[in-house]
Amino acid sequence: MLLYLMKHSCPDISNTVRELSKVVDGATEAHMKMLLHCIKYILDIQEKGLLIRPTEVLDDYSGDCDKHLSVTGFIIYLLGVAIVWACRAQCSIPLLSTEAEYITLSEVCRKILFIAQIMEFLGMMVK
Repeated sequence: MLLYLMKHSCPDISNTVRELSKVVDGATEAHMKMLLHCIKYILDIQEKGLLIRPTEVLDDYSGDCDKHLSVTGFIIYLLGVAIVWACRAQCSIPLLSTEAEYITLSEVCRKILFIAQIMEFLGMMVK
């Protein structure tokens, strides 16, 4: 159910769902507490709309504590509306935080170019 909610209405829980899905076959009491916290969060916000706007830059580049993989996360807006978002562990372990940022940047650029091609195909002007 969390995957469905994440995909269709709550992209803000994507990192929590990603972490929980890694331990489906070996969950501990701490994971159960995280799951209940996520469910409570969803119940608390069900009457509210989702507005995703970055407020601060965090200096944590290694979001995956188990394998020390950096987590790629981004949101692409078009006219103030989030049209693409992602949150997933990177495939390799970068040696520097700058390398992790370059990996994320290249993925974002690929998505932006793809969106621009779709818009041009639909006859929209892209600058």
